Amino acid sequence: MDSSKGGLMKVWVRDYRPADARALTDIFYDTVHAVGVEHYTREQVLAWAPLPRDYDAWQGPCSSTCSNARAC
Repeated sequence: MDSSKGGLMKVWVRDYRPADARALTDIFYDTVHAVGVEHYTREQVLAWAPLPRDYDAWQGPCSSTCSNARAC
């Protein structure tokens, strides 16, 4: 069913792949910078998710802590 029509959305869960790191980094940064500014100072947001994004730094943590990826 199409969720835009009030139905249920299908979600697929699969094992994490190293190629997912960039997308997960983007989701994290986009969320922190969009939602975080409503509750934290700009300095706090930048400390939590500094710019520019460092994709290489996220490759390791994602590989060791992310076991599943979800897609809608």
